Amino acid sequence: MANAPKLATLSEAGAKGGRGKKAVDNIKGFTGGGTSKSYLASRLKRDHPDVAKRVEAGEFRSIRAAAVAAGIVRVKTPLDELNYWWGKASDEERRVFMESRRNDMAWTSRAG
Repeated sequence: MANAPKLATLSEAGAKGGRGKKAVDNIKGFTGGGTSKSYLASRLKRDHPDVAKRVEAGEFRSIRAAAVAAGIVRVKTPLDELNYWWGKASDEERRVFMESRRNDMAWTSRAG
């Protein structure tokens, strides 16, 4: 990728001026950090300069992909998602889900 983005620090990104946004990203609000491109780029430069150089060389499709490779961003697995939503489900939703799983398991064992 010849036109790889140059990583900017948070202060360099803010030097562009303008009114700006009230929230940095969808997680941290006013405090900085979280999931914003500029924050992840700063973290890469500070904590993983080797990965930052690879970003500038065009080895990654995005800053987020580089942050995942560096271990800054963790991608949730399907099991993580199941555990999260199981905790949010009502008793009735859990009962219906378990019944559907039992039916699927019975059907699968008959088909095999």
